[in-house]
Amino acid sequence: MATGLSNKLTGQVGEFLVCAELGRRGMIATPFAGNVPQFDVVATGDHLVTVPIQVKASNSTSWQTDLRHWLDVEYDAQDLCHVGHRKKRLQSQKLIYIYVALDEDEGDRFFILPQTEVRDIIHKDYMRYMKPRDYRRSKNPASMHWGIKALQLECYEGNWELIRERLKQ
Repeated sequence: MATGLSNKLTGQVGEFLVCAELGRRGMIATPFAGNVPQFDVVATGDHLVTVPIQVKASNSTSWQTDLRHWLDVEYDAQDLCHVGHRKKRLQSQKLIYIYVALDEDEGDRFFILPQTEVRDIIHKDYMRYMKPRDYRRSKNPASMHWGIKALQLECYEGNWELIRERLKQ
């Protein structure tokens, strides 16, 4: 079972690995060690344009999240189901998410995509799973927990060019 300290260390390793990878690709990056709620790393290039990056690191190939971060969804305690299933309007269209799958043996994997794409993937997966079940969860009906897997992000693996393109804007 993961402890709070091991989760913090996993996050820290992920942030520093992202900074190192960006540096290898000629971009300057700095981590903020959890001091900024909306992002973990800022990247910049020659033109002093900045790109905020949220890093999600895991010792596996899946990452956990709260549905309410991505969807306008609530729990109806009377009907024991989720109501409202729309995509949430995001505060920023500029935020980049990097999901890091830490693996010392096989090599770390990086999945780089816009926050809007993360939301769309979660929404599509949520609808695929929950709609046929009338938006009811069997084990814990009130749960807003959701997971995203590397399999869902494969087309974004190694997508460092997304950051480079954003730095040119």
